[in-house]
Amino acid sequence: MVRNGLDSETSRLLPNGNGNVPAAARLVAGSEDEPPVPLSSARGFLICLSISILIFLLTCNVSLMTTIQGTIATEFDAATSVSWFTSAYLIATTSVIPVAGKLSIIFTPRYYLFGSLIIACIGLLIIAEARSSPVFILGRVVSGLGGTAATPVAFILVASLTSTSRRGLLFGAINVCYTLGISCGAVIAGALEPALGWRIVFWLQIPVTLFAALLALFTLPELPAADDGEATSDDGQGHSFSHKCWQLDLLGTITLISSIVLLLYGLAAPKVLVWPIILSLVDFLLFLLVEAKWARDPIMPLHVLVERGNLLTGLATIGIMASRWTVLFYTPVAGIAIRGWAPAIAGLMLLPTNIGFGTGSLVVGWLHIKRPGSYYVSLLASFVVFIASEVFLSQTVGLSASTFVFLIALFVNGFTSGALLNYSLAHLLHLTHATTHAFVLSLNAMFRALSGSFGASIAGGIFLRTLGGVLSQSEHFKDKPDLIRTLLASPRVVYELHGPERQIAIEGYTIAIRTLFLVGAVTAVVMLFIQPTTEQWNRYQQRTLALHAAANSQVTLGYRQPLGPQPVSYDNQEAVRSLSQDHDTVIRDYAYPTAGIPPHAMALRHEEHQYLNLIRRILSSGEHRPDRTGTGTLSLFAPPQLRFSLSKPDPSNPCRRIAVLPLLTTKRVFLRAVTTELLWFISGATSSKPLSDAGIHIWDGNGSREFLDKLGFGTREVGDLGPVYGFQWRHFGAEYTDPSADYSGRGVDQMAEIVAKLRTNPYDRRIILSAWNVADLNKMALPPCHMFAQFYVSYPDAPRGVAALQRLKKQEENGTHGTPSSAATSTKGRLSCVLYQRSCDMGLGVPFNIASYALLTHMLAHACDLEPGEFIHTMGDAHVYLDHVDALQEQLQREPREFPTLNIRRDDRGSGEMDGWKVEDLEVVGYKPYAGIKMKMSV
Repeated sequence: MVRNGLDSETSRLLPNGNGNVPAAARLVAGSEDEPPVPLSSARGFLICLSISILIFLLTCNVSLMTTIQGTIATEFDAATSVSWFTSAYLIATTSVIPVAGKLSIIFTPRYYLFGSLIIACIGLLIIAEARSSPVFILGRVVSGLGGTAATPVAFILVASLTSTSRRGLLFGAINVCYTLGISCGAVIAGALEPALGWRIVFWLQIPVTLFAALLALFTLPELPAADDGEATSDDGQGHSFSHKCWQLDLLGTITLISSIVLLLYGLAAPKVLVWPIILSLVDFLLFLLVEAKWARDPIMPLHVLVERGNLLTGLATIGIMASRWTVLFYTPVAGIAIRGWAPAIAGLMLLPTNIGFGTGSLVVGWLHIKRPGSYYVSLLASFVVFIASEVFLSQTVGLSASTFVFLIALFVNGFTSGALLNYSLAHLLHLTHATTHAFVLSLNAMFRALSGSFGASIAGGIFLRTLGGVLSQSEHFKDKPDLIRTLLASPRVVYELHGPERQIAIEGYTIAIRTLFLVGAVTAVVMLFIQPTTEQWNRYQQRTLALHAAANSQVTLGYRQPLGPQPVSYDNQEAVRSLSQDHDTVIRDYAYPTAGIPPHAMALRHEEHQYLNLIRRILSSGEHRPDRTGTGTLSLFAPPQLRFSLSKPDPSNPCRRIAVLPLLTTKRVFLRAVTTELLWFISGATSSKPLSDAGIHIWDGNGSREFLDKLGFGTREVGDLGPVYGFQWRHFGAEYTDPSADYSGRGVDQMAEIVAKLRTNPYDRRIILSAWNVADLNKMALPPCHMFAQFYVSYPDAPRGVAALQRLKKQEENGTHGTPSSAATSTKGRLSCVLYQRSCDMGLGVPFNIASYALLTHMLAHACDLEPGEFIHTMGDAHVYLDHVDALQEQLQREPREFPTLNIRRDDRGSGEMDGWKVEDLEVVGYKPYAGIKMKMSV
């Protein structure tokens, strides 16, 4: 029966217009022509306008300091702090980017963006009113922390709200806004500061930012947030904003951000500092430890962070963008020192490369990236052209090349880098699963931001060493160290020199900048060899996952179900060999979507993988079937049994075992509903009202007036479900009238008979609990889905196998041993339960049913003084509802966590009593699930 309804689950990032389909999986859920979330043209335009303004302002704040920092430093008498005017902003911005994806999931992009922009406005206000350099730098930090949301949220929104055919174009538009801000920030600030003062530059940003923030707030779709599993109350209602904040992975967030801050602080200092970089690595290792060991809901899932395709694409992005930033940093220097242009004219040399960057991003997004895919060949071709453009730049930077040719080289370099970034992003989305894209896009935005710091630090060191080496080796500069230091600091000085000194200085600058561009080309070559490994790794990963799935597939291979967490064994080696020779078929049939899951996740190291692997099989090869609810399903008949251990050895006492409850961890199961419903069953009740009064609404739909009338039960009161589970358990065969009747002594009390047999005849093969009463089916609001349960008591020291029996028989003949029965009862028996369920809703019902019957087995073991053994789940029609597909795809990305333990807080062990149990009697300890995933209950 379908359980675990809306009350128990929490919503996620961006659902569709009906609110039924989970959002994180909808990042690429749209078709090529229709967006996942329909928006009118006007609304879409206003969203684009608000986001464009915000990205433009964010990037303007990076470059505007170049033209006004001198005036600010003079006013504050802070010449030694000038470099931190920009570095503080970049460090604040970059450090928070990695957590933007998680914050968007928790609070939704709409509210996260608005809240961040309010912080940015506060920072701008602090800057505009600053009266000292420390306060000014503080304002830059605060505005950077607030402005950081714009770029990652923009990527997430494009991936979430647009059709795949337009996604590339809009990614290109983001790049255009980014490069426009970089290009125009210095120009705008330079024009405003002489006329109105530097403070007005920041004052004017406040109303514009507020306008864009409010525009985004009122135009972005109203979407539910994704709460942590513990951030949702037992009745399914979301907690307050403060509670959500409290449930954040604070320690993981702090360690991740601090590691980035330390790294960038070490790189941004006038002289690279080693200790902050070392501490950054230590801090990052601490972050990994926190996420792996203690984080309930990691701020950055480790399988996303360490996924090879994601990491290598990020590394390639850093390499390419560092080379790109080298061009941006040193092209104006070349104009000033080599060609003798004024700084304003030299700055205009960036226009061709920035125009090329925006054009390249837009053109490939508009004309080529119109569908999901790898774009592998296009990406590699872009690398090759980018390398050629870097070499071309290095050969045209000198005076021997015409200015026109140099400007063409700059345009080509910008065009190919813009195209390359767009192809790289499309390739990254192809490599990773949709449910991880909010994290992946944030991580990629961080890599892009880090590249500026790496580029500036590494290129600066190479430039100074190369230029200093050339000048110091010249006869004309041997005795002039002060002049060399001046030339290293200011390119303007070159054309203040005369004669051979000027020529040598020009040559030195030419060699140094040419070296930088060639180093950029070499870096791009290295990245060219790194990038292809992402695709090869993706293919290897899919093949490995496919073979694991095939090894556990009853359809293709002989299936052997492991008893507990054991490595996967291949029962049919010939089948595996044939499948490995045609792994593309395996991928098509079994590896439904697995990108982003580490290969070891498929191995049955954890019993929950049985459930996850079965879902994978249903999604990949399940038969499409209609159903009574009208939703439609993918169905598999009689899949392999699922087996769950109900106890484990106590590490402190090997002779003792600890009770375990197989409560699935890859999504939160509504535990209070499980226990309350089970006790309701045991009581024999048939009205859903006691459950509703307790805040458990999982039966409300079946007991509603509309549903009862549809079944012809118009005379029944609301909530009267008829002779369903509990009635059959306690009064099988009795004539049903209504919930309020007294059925004492009527029918067969199956629960009492089971307890009696377990206590007096545990070898009985008829210890069966049946909810399937054919005579009563037409009286039930919902015929039972979980129909039969059989209980079995085994004894650890019982003789096993023919050889053991022969030895025992020989001992009996010699009079040295007792009877088989006495030998089998020298220790406590272990109670196991096998459940047959005819209809199995894999998304909502099965996790609930596993927990429910495992808990029932524990209660019977307590009542009969037995040890818990196993729970075995046998299924008939195992199905996935079509509106649960995206949600289950998200769940498949999660690595199971340890099952909780169970403490029964009653002192009547062995009493045989199954009545009078309370929810408080069942204490579940150590349940640490992932966040809940909202799924609609089909009625």
